[in-house]
Amino acid sequence: KRYSYKFFKIRNAIDHIIASSSMFERYIEGSFEVHRYSYLVAKYGNANRWQVSKKGKGKHLGRGFSDHFAISAYFSTNKKKRAEPKSVNIKELIKKDNGRVNFLLEDVMIVHKGKFGVVIEDKNRDTIYMHRPDYSFEVGDIRSLHVKKIGEYKGKKQITLSLEVP
Repeated sequence: KRYSYKFFKIRNAIDHIIASSSMFERYIEGSFEVHRYSYLVAKYGNANRWQVSKKGKGKHLGRGFSDHFAISAYFSTNKKKRAEPKSVNIKELIKKDNGRVNFLLEDVMIVHKGKFGVVIEDKNRDTIYMHRPDYSFEVGDIRSLHVKKIGEYKGKKQITLSLEVP
């Protein structure tokens, strides 16, 4: 139900809400919604788009709506006392369930930098991939990271959201 556009029966989610990591922390789980009101939906489930003559190259006919549905999400404005992250090593992190977490990796080294992320290594020589970090790294940098989310890609555990600890 989260899709908002179908192209040749393939459902796509083309409408997005962009939120900073601090705003994402305030997101109320499950509140994202695509508003697909019946008058906005055309015959095959797509948006009832603006009608233009000559196959979209002529004049606007004064009928239809945007080709995007409205979307919404709820965010909390309550200030929560944040739990301090628990210090772990990479081996312990890899054993944790995927999803939101609250862990601290201290003094990890960047051992590889690729197009889509970096590989980090701890003092025990264990490694993990960090996908698309929000900050720049160079090979050899030693950092401490607040890990906020972990996941898997092709069976390998990876960090998908983290903050740099000053």
